[in-house]
Amino acid sequence: MPEKFDFSTGYERAIVSALFRYESFTKTFLNLIEPDLFNDPIHREIVGYTISFARRYNTLPQFSDFENEWRGTGGNELKVLERLRLLRKLKVKDRLQALSDNLTGFFRMRAVEDGLRKSREIMADNRGDEVERVLDLFEGVKQIGDMAESEPLALMTEAGLAERVTWHNKERHRRHRTGFVGIDKFIRGGVDQGELLVIIGGTNIGKSHAGVHCGAACALRGLKVIHFSVEMSRFQIARRYDARIGMKAAERIYGQDMGLRTLGKKYGKILAKGGSVLIEDFKKYDERGRMSDVLARRPKVSDLKSVLVRLEASTGFIPDIAIVDMADHLGAERTYTDERFATSEVYASLRRLGGEFGLPVITMSHITRSSQRSNIVDLTDISEDINKARIADIILALCQTRKEEERGVLRVHVAKNREGPKGQVVEYMTEFAHSYFRPMISVMEIDMTTQLV
Repeated sequence: MPEKFDFSTGYERAIVSALFRYESFTKTFLNLIEPDLFNDPIHREIVGYTISFARRYNTLPQFSDFENEWRGTGGNELKVLERLRLLRKLKVKDRLQALSDNLTGFFRMRAVEDGLRKSREIMADNRGDEVERVLDLFEGVKQIGDMAESEPLALMTEAGLAERVTWHNKERHRRHRTGFVGIDKFIRGGVDQGELLVIIGGTNIGKSHAGVHCGAACALRGLKVIHFSVEMSRFQIARRYDARIGMKAAERIYGQDMGLRTLGKKYGKILAKGGSVLIEDFKKYDERGRMSDVLARRPKVSDLKSVLVRLEASTGFIPDIAIVDMADHLGAERTYTDERFATSEVYASLRRLGGEFGLPVITMSHITRSSQRSNIVDLTDISEDINKARIADIILALCQTRKEEERGVLRVHVAKNREGPKGQVVEYMTEFAHSYFRPMISVMEIDMTTQLV
């Protein structure tokens, strides 16, 4: 097997052109295409800068970005002008038809061969995370094969229009609203099957309440919800669901016969629609409801999967959405010398779990201590491992200053939205007594805001 593939200049140019012009193309190959696989120096430079720019800013570089980068290095002006001339030529020379004709067979063959070569190099590193890295590598290789077979570039033609419209309508009806009125408008109506939505925020800001808020909103619309709680007991979580669905503090509901009857009727309506909430906390209880045993280790994503399989086999319960409170407290399937690798594995496994069972997964995550009271919490404030941001499809950041905390106001910021706009902020009044986030502007105002985005 050759140490370095003999890529033809034509293939190099086609790949670089696709990386440079199509964001979905770049994201697919972000962790697989490496600059050293190219023979042409200008191609290596373009690919390397495109990937680093996309990782840093989550978008593709423009022509001016390349110009600023090359001029900023203090290189020879003639060389800079020559690079820019080649870059301009690259953008117009390779057409969609050439990519569609050539890339399919190329990626099917070369990606597998490249994956085998890289896996040998990974196993020789002896860093302690070789198996997981090889698995991730071949997951990327599989995506290349799937992409080649589906011929995504053909969707640019009129022939695929009817198919795209049908897919869009199915996807729109398949999305589940999070219950955050206003935010759902910005994330195309909610979260879709197989997507991972992460709610980030500081300590005690209300991340777990947000999870209950989302779960209860889904149940009220007749969806089956499974809520995995790693820290709190099922009774604590159930208390919050009772308060959220009853829209009264739990003490008022439990202390009054009328409150219990009213809540019972609401649960009856939920069941009549086909909805329900099931809570799993990975703890054992005696006949009196007292905790008799706790797992000696942190639950893993495989434990969550076992619960889903067992529930479907024994009771026929198939959830429509999963709430995981919270992913940061789940354990990895194996031991890593660096905790960041463990965190990345957990989040990638959660996303695969959603894809395998066809359900959206909503989880929560911490931010750094220095960002606790930031005016706007962003992706750079995520604690432990920034790869969480790469893996998640949607990230909602809970933002609150000290003055806002005193007023009971909290802002939700769309920090990442893989399939739509990001950066929007909606204000809510926090009603933690019943885990509810009440929007501070009307639905009509939110609709008008959406039209402006």
